[in-house]
Amino acid sequence: MRRRIFQVVSGHEGEADSIPNRVSEILPRRPGPTLLTLRIRDTPIILLPKENYLSIRKRIAKYRRSGGAADLVRVEVLVPASARDDVLRLAERLRADHRRDKELQSEKLQAKRLQVETLEAMCDHALSLYGIRILDNVDLDRLPDARARARVIARSMMERGDARAFALGRKLLAQAEPL
Repeated sequence: MRRRIFQVVSGHEGEADSIPNRVSEILPRRPGPTLLTLRIRDTPIILLPKENYLSIRKRIAKYRRSGGAADLVRVEVLVPASARDDVLRLAERLRADHRRDKELQSEKLQAKRLQVETLEAMCDHALSLYGIRILDNVDLDRLPDARARARVIARSMMERGDARAFALGRKLLAQAEPL
């Protein structure tokens, strides 16, 4: 199979022999040539800009680095022919377990985010009701995370607030503990 390389700006369908003339007549030239390759001579021509496509090896490496199989590794082993199916079934089961673990981990992460958002909303509500009374000498910005802030707010509310503040502080403390 013969391959031709033309210097054109974008693709145009036509026959291989007439492409250079037709493209140069129809399309304006930009500075700096773009290399396009012609594939099969008998079919309508598909012009592909070479700089926009990765080589096969680079595409595979990118997929292994950031695609669906980014955390899997290729393993090659020598086994008896009779045990081939056992090894394939084992590999399939390991991949399925791994995917399930990833999904569970993702669900746990989402649940934890939801719990932190709920905790922050409860803290905001408590501060809107009792902020002046409970934050007399407390700097919440110096605390590392939402859980620590919630515990400090809850303890302050329980010490310095009324009965309603005490009940809200207990709820806030109970919400902050399981994180």
